Amino acid sequence: MIHRMTPASNKRLILLYSTLVLLPLLGVLSFRIFPTIWAFATLAICLLLARGLYRLARPFIRSTIESLDDRLIISVPDHPKVEIPFDTIDLAGEFRIQGIPALFLYGKDQNKLYTFPKEYTGFDMLKELLARRLRFETLPAQNTEELKKLLRDRFG
Repeated sequence: MIHRMTPASNKRLILLYSTLVLLPLLGVLSFRIFPTIWAFATLAICLLLARGLYRLARPFIRSTIESLDDRLIISVPDHPKVEIPFDTIDLAGEFRIQGIPALFLYGKDQNKLYTFPKEYTGFDMLKELLARRLRFETLPAQNTEELKKLLRDRFG
């Protein structure tokens, strides 16, 4: 299954998409308020802000997690795909980021930690897959720094 962020799974994307539409619209509407030269400047600024916001959010919007029986494949735009075979993972589990559930995978040999927020579609199915295939625990961490500390303490 392929997990991705959608407006249904991540309500903040509605705000992002609205802002990406409203910024250029605001620039166009400035022609009714300002003299032409200032309206063009406002339009240019609004377009640059919208472009910058999209470029900043694009890796999150277009990232995917493909869950297979023996591994996960993480795809983020402008980065190479990351394959995580389950046999390289020592612990999987759930923790919270500001009260919102998130999943993690930790490989002791590579000292790699991967975290996945609840905003991905099929979060519960991914959680079930990890719990079925790997050693799975819920840790009391409230952010990734606490999670890293707990894992360092446990695995050395």
